[in-house]
Amino acid sequence: MPAPDIKARMDAVERLTKLFQLERMVHLGVTGLSLIMLLTSAGVLLYKGKAGPAELTGLFGSSGLITYSAGRLLFMWNEALKLLGATSDSGGLMDTAIDTRVDALGRASRKAALLSMGGFLLVLGALGYALISLRRLERESAELELRNSRLRVELATGAQQRDSLRAVVSQARRAVAATRAAINAFHAGRLEDALKLYGDALDADPENAYVRNLQAYALFRLGRLPDALDAQRKSIAADSMYAWGYFDLARFLCATDRDSVPAARAAALRAIALRAEMREIMRADGEFRRVCGGQLP
Repeated sequence: MPAPDIKARMDAVERLTKLFQLERMVHLGVTGLSLIMLLTSAGVLLYKGKAGPAELTGLFGSSGLITYSAGRLLFMWNEALKLLGATSDSGGLMDTAIDTRVDALGRASRKAALLSMGGFLLVLGALGYALISLRRLERESAELELRNSRLRVELATGAQQRDSLRAVVSQARRAVAATRAAINAFHAGRLEDALKLYGDALDADPENAYVRNLQAYALFRLGRLPDALDAQRKSIAADSMYAWGYFDLARFLCATDRDSVPAARAAALRAIALRAEMREIMRADGEFRRVCGGQLP
């Protein structure tokens, strides 16, 4: 090969190398970074066993960039070989046509490099957006799970309250039914039966001052005065504002002995203080007047 021809070809190679230097560096850099992204996304996918938005963006975005960069590099060398083949028999490049083509390739090379860089930045942006979206979804999912947990606790608490309320209603019904039956038995003269039924009612509703008062009066009528006093004090302990409780306590104390009259008087005054009409009720109650005499208001 003549020396001028070799020199011309070397000049052409040097010119082409400078012409595509920017694009070559950009494509090689983008390809390297894309490969790292691809391997990282693949590793995360294998580790998690599932693909999220970030993994899919990394896989497809980096694969596309690698493909595009490889295509542009192949196009660059193909054009370079065409230029080398355009040398004349005398060893020089065809001046006007080749210069025009080189300028066009230079502009195309710079545009391709910018597009490649823009594509890489776009993939990075998409990856960043996917990561941000994923974090937001994870945060919202955690908040939703927290709300669901609170809702489950509230539902469980509501179910417990409902069951508790049902139990209370059931006990109240049992207490009312037993109390009604006890009152009927008492008026029929079956005091022992009434006393047993009052006990059943108190088993269902032990803090019912009214039922304890009725139980105490049934004990009083059976002549079990100490038991009557004990039951009446429990009635007052269950409801210290129950005027009838103090009224019957005064009755039972009067029936105990004369030493209990001051305590009976205090109980009667307490009943009147709670309900003023109790004074007239005491005066109208024949049994109360007979047991307590005229010593009480």
